[in-house]
Amino acid sequence: MNVLEQLLLSPGLPYVVLAAGLITCIVLFLSVKLELRRRSGVARERNQVEETVDGLSAAFEQIRARLEDAVQPQAPVPVWSGSPSVNLSRKGQVLRLYRRGDTPRQIASALGMRQGEVDLILKVHQMVLNSAAGARAADSL
Repeated sequence: MNVLEQLLLSPGLPYVVLAAGLITCIVLFLSVKLELRRRSGVARERNQVEETVDGLSAAFEQIRARLEDAVQPQAPVPVWSGSPSVNLSRKGQVLRLYRRGDTPRQIASALGMRQGEVDLILKVHQMVLNSAAGARAADSL
């Protein structure tokens, strides 16, 4: 009987094979568990990256919208055609544009006047308003 036959016929061989199989199963189980844990970590990181990219995309779109709003050309200042509108004198036109929010420089450019003329009309109008307010205050006393 040679050594191989003695080894195969020994009574402890099934237990050794069973122990080796059990150890192999435990090693495989732990390696699968580690791989799953690693993949779930990668998936979690991927989700975080995707959320960050989505947030950055939204911020980029907001910035793009603001930039487009800032770059859009402003409405051109109306240019006076030279003929007065119905029932409007030059003074009326100046006051109408001033109430609309135009600056004296824009008004002068739109009506083809000098800025000094526009400033004078606005100052005279303000003086008339102040004197009218003073007269009302004096009447109420």
